[in-house]
Amino acid sequence: MRTVAETERIANQFFEEQGEFIRRERIETPEMIGAAYDTGALIGAVTDSEELPHDLRQFARNCRDEFRAEVGRSEYRFSTASGTGGMYGDYDGQLIIHYQHYLNLDPRMAFKGAQLTGDCVSWSKRSMRDQARCFDIGHLDQAEEYVKRSATADLYSMRGHTGAGASPSRIANAATKIGILLENPLESPDGEVWDFSDYKQYYKWGMEYGRTGFPRWIYEANADFGPKQVAEIHTDDEFLTALWNGCGLGLGSMMGVSKTGGKDGVPFLSALSGSWAHDMHVLGADCRRKYHREVIVLMDQSWGGRWNRISQWPDEYKVNGMVPEGMFAITLTDFMRHVRRGECHALSDSHGFRPRRQATIGFEGLI
Repeated sequence: MRTVAETERIANQFFEEQGEFIRRERIETPEMIGAAYDTGALIGAVTDSEELPHDLRQFARNCRDEFRAEVGRSEYRFSTASGTGGMYGDYDGQLIIHYQHYLNLDPRMAFKGAQLTGDCVSWSKRSMRDQARCFDIGHLDQAEEYVKRSATADLYSMRGHTGAGASPSRIANAATKIGILLENPLESPDGEVWDFSDYKQYYKWGMEYGRTGFPRWIYEANADFGPKQVAEIHTDDEFLTALWNGCGLGLGSMMGVSKTGGKDGVPFLSALSGSWAHDMHVLGADCRRKYHREVIVLMDQSWGGRWNRISQWPDEYKVNGMVPEGMFAITLTDFMRHVRRGECHALSDSHGFRPRRQATIGFEGLI
């Protein structure tokens, strides 16, 4: 059996080769990125899946063990109101579309764009932290001001390696240590300007600094405004409670889905299809069972608006006539099948997980 250091070295070499593959084959458009995931040529999210090579699976287990050694296995349950895992089921019968706050605050940039390398993990975790902070501002009326969408590069720089691809566990944990980097120019202590305004210009910095990380001053610029806590999600009760409470959720797995709807006769509901080593952000959930006998989970694809051929969204899912451009829907059963096989995480806001943050009786606090 290989040591942790040996496994890390082999994984690092693999990620380097993936980055070189993207450059050599000139995989430069969202459509080409999606096709590479679809064929298995690109592994963006490394998890302990039987579909991945043995050494990558061991790397994923090592990263997950690092996470659990530092964070714990049941952090979210211990952060509930009772402190013992009481979930209360406040979400039952509710339409959870907290993405509405992000769309209202930033209609021009919220959930827009597409990844240009194997950085799906940082795209997912970026949307997770943005949705959590926008819930604070839009729903809880917190004093924080929304300035800009956050960047992906600070998250991608915390992988421990360069090239393309990442561990969801490692990046989810890192998200609680680096504040929040906004898509703005940032001036260093010695007067040098680092311009993070445009993903197409800055995403390669996240690749190049993946082994060493950015200079510390970048992480310290907004150190108090990033996610404070992170947790693994294991059950549907944990998942729906965290989502209802305004946390940012994401799933790294081998889940692939159809780009068209029609499952069980529901025009906007996708079936599982194919296999992607991919990390995707969770947008919301429909727990009303209005359109399907099951809870419907709404997710966000990071391959741009052209990927999605679904247009028949219910009006109540729309915000000012629109939905996130990469949104798709699957059943809770299909989603949880991949939670059990992959890695699902919840990010808090900058205050941490709060007991029963959005209670059905209309106020926040211990009930």
